Amino acid sequence: MGKNAPTNRERGAPRLHLSLPANFIATDGNFSCIITNISRTGALIAINNTLKVGSNGYVRSGPIDRFVTVVREESGLNAIEFEIPFTAPIGGRPVYPTCDADA
Repeated sequence: MGKNAPTNRERGAPRLHLSLPANFIATDGNFSCIITNISRTGALIAINNTLKVGSNGYVRSGPIDRFVTVVREESGLNAIEFEIPFTAPIGGRPVYPTCDADA
């Protein structure tokens, strides 16, 4: 995603690449988006609307329902960080979308 994008060694958790329709719900509207990758700590979403770094909202898609903060934006792609991360991987495979706070 550009010069400021973290490398694989800098990421807090491995990413699962996918193409999942979702909604970004913010105080100024409800926007359709696509989750292009996801990890325990965040995701990358493709969205037509401009999201400002530091803005907050909810990302919802099926059982995924997380409060997020936009941490990076570039050319329609937005890196978001989950307020509550998903649970740790079990046996080398990520567990989505259960989270520790939901237990």
